[in-house]
Amino acid sequence: MRPKARKSLVLLLCAGAVAAVAIGWPAVQEPRPDSGHVADLDTADTAEPESVAVSRRDIKAVVAVEGSVAAGPTYRITAPKTGTVHYGSVLAGSHAGTVNLGKGEQPFRVGDEAAKVPVESILKKTLVPDGARVHKGVPVVEVAYAGFGLRGRLPKASAYRLLSGDMSATAAITDGPAGFDCTLLVASKAPAEPGEEGPEILCAIPDDVRVYNGLSGLIIVASGQVDEALALPTSAVSGSAVTGEVTVVNDDGSTEVRKVGLGVTDGAIVEITHGLSKSDRVAVTPPRPVR
Repeated sequence: MRPKARKSLVLLLCAGAVAAVAIGWPAVQEPRPDSGHVADLDTADTAEPESVAVSRRDIKAVVAVEGSVAAGPTYRITAPKTGTVHYGSVLAGSHAGTVNLGKGEQPFRVGDEAAKVPVESILKKTLVPDGARVHKGVPVVEVAYAGFGLRGRLPKASAYRLLSGDMSATAAITDGPAGFDCTLLVASKAPAEPGEEGPEILCAIPDDVRVYNGLSGLIIVASGQVDEALALPTSAVSGSAVTGEVTVVNDDGSTEVRKVGLGVTDGAIVEITHGLSKSDRVAVTPPRPVR
């Protein structure tokens, strides 16, 4: 299949998945047709709001991130657990730019657990001294991928949820190769300033995919899936991280704002982890933002 055709297929599949979610969602309640009588003010004020029922859905967290191709991009290898760092013999007396690290090599250990090099790389620098105690996830070594990478930033609203799961990715180069898998890495670029995009990620492009420095592309990031989850449209929920609020529509037409727990989301629907039951109804318009 030609590159353009492959890319079109990938993007169509992504669009189709989102469309399927939207089309498959139960229709919201529509107002009853006008009976021909003029409603008095009391009736108008107490009209039941449009609502949607909580339902069960399979949800996979997916987000598309725009990026650009860079040659030899740097990334960081983090501590696999909390403990004391011990560098291996491969880094003993080494100098930046002189040590080639093959995929699967173990440049250091934290306690009894070894950190592994995810892709062929070149040592840039160590970030903590040998024997230092660090927490899980703290960057320990900075290296450069020995190839091309596609850099992008995760949306701030979904970054925490994606980074907390087991991320995987496919990528597409604009007007170029598409639909190839890539290894996701922790980029070493400084964090974004407040108000800008979220943390940077790096997609290590396989060496059999032909690309050029400076090209643009798209990273499709997936992280975690929940089957048969209680779910609502994201448009009916205030909040986007761990907790949120919805407006519950009771059987008698009265409403109440209720706090709910939020789980996996694909951008169109979101998992409700607690606070609601199946067939509860909530207003299609969300309450005030969670403060």
